[in-house]
This record gives sequence, C-alpha cells and structure tokens, in this order.
Amino acid sequence: MSHPPTDDRRTWMDLLRGIAMVLVVMFHAGLYTGGEYGTVLDALLRPFRMPVLMALSGLLLEHSLAKGARRYLRGKARGILWPWLVWMIVMVAILTPQAKADPGSFLTTGTNLWFLQALACCYGLALVLRPLPPAFTAVPLVLVAGPLQDTSTVLATYAWYGSFFFLGATLSPVLDRWLRAPARWAAAAAVLALVGALAQVPRGLYVPYRPENAAISLAGILAAIWLAARLPRVAPVRVLEWIGRNSMVTYLVHTALMVPVSGAILRRHLGDATSTLLSFTVVFAACLVMTALQPWTPWLYRLPLPARGRARRADRAEEVTGGPAGFGPGNVKPGRP
Repeated sequence: MSHPPTDDRRTWMDLLRGIAMVLVVMFHAGLYTGGEYGTVLDALLRPFRMPVLMALSGLLLEHSLAKGARRYLRGKARGILWPWLVWMIVMVAILTPQAKADPGSFLTTGTNLWFLQALACCYGLALVLRPLPPAFTAVPLVLVAGPLQDTSTVLATYAWYGSFFFLGATLSPVLDRWLRAPARWAAAAAVLALVGALAQVPRGLYVPYRPENAAISLAGILAAIWLAARLPRVAPVRVLEWIGRNSMVTYLVHTALMVPVSGAILRRHLGDATSTLLSFTVVFAACLVMTALQPWTPWLYRLPLPARGRARRADRAEEVTGGPAGFGPGNVKPGRP
C-alpha cells in the first residue's frame, strides 16, 4: 500500500530536481571522459532527464505570471540572464578554442548553459502568449521540433524542450487530481515510459523529436511526480531535496569543473569506467561544497539587485519559501540537507 501524496509540492519538486542534477553530472562525467555515456542506462534516462526539469519549471508558471510583468521580467533577469552571463564568461575562458572555432554554436548549444537560454525563451514566450492556454503553445512546439531537427539544431532543441515547459504549465491545474490518482494509473504511465525508452536505446545519443517520443517523456514525468510525492522523507531523500532546492549551483558549477577535472584524470590513464566514476565523484563533491558555500557567494547564481518596498518583502518571502520550481528566482537560497 503506497503512502498518500504529500500536500507540499515543494518537497517532491526539490527531490526530482535533485535526482536530475545527479543524473546530469553523471552524464557529463561520461561525456568528458569519453566513457560509456551511450550505455543502456543513459539511453533510458535521456527522454526524461531534461524534460523533467523543464516541466517542473512550467508547473509554477502561473505563479510567476501572477506577480505582474515588471516583477516577472525582473525576476527572470536576476535568476536566469545574470547567471547565464557570469557563467558564459567562465565557460569561454575554459573552452576558448571551441568558442573561437564556432562562436554561434558555442553560445547557443555548445555548453550546459543552453538550458538557461531555452528557459529564458520559454518565459518570454509565456509572457507574450499569456492569454492563450499553455497547451496551445506546447502542441505546436512538439510538432515543429521534428521538422527542424535536421535543419536547425538550435531551434529544434529549444522547441522540443520548451514544449515540456508548457506541458508542465498545462498539467499544473490538474496536478492535485493526478497526485491522488490510483496506483494503477501511475503504473501504466511508468510502463509506457519504460517500454518507450527501451525502444529508443538502439538510437544512442540521437532521440527523434516526434510526438510519440514526447508522449513517452510525458508518461515518465507523470510517473516520477506520482512516485516522488509518496516517498518517505528519509535522510537520502532530504539530501536530494537540498540539492534540488539549490539546483542552480550544481547545474552551473559542474561543467566548469568537469573540464579540468576530467582532463587531469584522463592523463592518468585509469580506464574509461574508473575515469568516469572518479570524475563524477570529485565534481559532485565539489558541487556539494559550492552549494554549502552558496550563501556567501550568491552573486554567482543571482544578480544581487536591491528591491524596494513591497517588492523587496515579497522577494524575501519567496526566497524563504522556495520560490518557483526549476531555475527561476527564489530557487537559490541557503539551506541544509
């Protein structure tokens, strides 16, 4: 018999973000060490890892829009555009040859910062199309991503992952009903996601942006949400929640560290598996340290722009309560596991 779902969305959102951060660092550890990043496990996770993060951000879109356009835009500038600028400078310094070779590709999809850019596009599009139901944006994005995939990597990537942002916003009004759905519905979603992911394994790194694959990812997102809301909050779960609450830190820091760390480890010729595991362990441990130090280095992840009056009090309250899910303002704050 399963536990009833928690009434606090923030806890399971943080948990899912924390899990996603672990998986992202694992993926890049394999990618930068040349290890088995195209293994069955990674191929199984690919349809869910980044779509989950996008959907979590979309779940609280209505909450963000309710602040009004001025606070909405200010929050995205502080919480998305500022860290993008800071860490793009870092990435250009670390990967100068790649940046010089193809500046356009480097800036748009050449680093982990592509996710912040796609998220910023989603928030901008959401503001412009605010009168429309989010499903009216999600469906066209899913449909255009496939035709764009062989002609424009940037537009296809942003459209595909952006569709999950708006699917998350579409899910938000009925989320409580889904959380209380019978276990058989969650099991059906999990089976659909697993079978669909298994069918994609032979493709390796390439996932076609087709509607049926979007359905597979969406089924996995629904199953993950249903299960995460029921997990007992034992110590490992609380640690993952802490990582998820401060997910911007791990996301921004890990790639900047992975480049020099994996390079140093590869020079020791320890073998692919050992190099990947060691790179992951060192970088993830460093991310945990940076997360603990984050209250003293907030400017690395959020523009410390002073607010006034009620806006200042509202921003502070948002930081205390956790703020929007995903990589929006209020997500980076002091915390303990």
